[in-house]
Amino acid sequence: MKNLIASLILIMSLTSCGETKKDPDLIIDITKIAGQEKEEVEKILGSPNNTESVSPSNTPCKEIPCEKCFYKNDKFEIVYINGKADWITINNVSDYELDKNTLQSIGLPLVEPESTQPNSLYWQYIENVKEINVVGNGNGMLDYIYIKSTTK
Repeated sequence: MKNLIASLILIMSLTSCGETKKDPDLIIDITKIAGQEKEEVEKILGSPNNTESVSPSNTPCKEIPCEKCFYKNDKFEIVYINGKADWITINNVSDYELDKNTLQSIGLPLVEPESTQPNSLYWQYIENVKEINVVGNGNGMLDYIYIKSTTK
């Protein structure tokens, strides 16, 4: 019995000595809200805490204003273009490092960025997402994540 306990302790100590990389915490699975209608988004984020009308240029919203909704105390801002969650901003992410692992934090597979700048990383066409721009705060941490689902 003593040998069994000693063996178990040895195995546990050896496996705990290796360096393990923790998967980033999931902020949200963006694939479940990008391109979805407001009703589907609300099933995930709840009701918006605020809404406003916006008319960004070079979008269908220029002629007829689109709805911009704020969820979870403004952590998520979503502009619905043609009735679908299209422009998505994720705020309050300063606990996350500015690196490519951010993709996993929003439910996307880890791939190399198309563009890397000192304070931003940029990807295109991952799953159902057209563009992802991760912006840093100047101290190696995130400031916000900006996602475009379908429009430019």
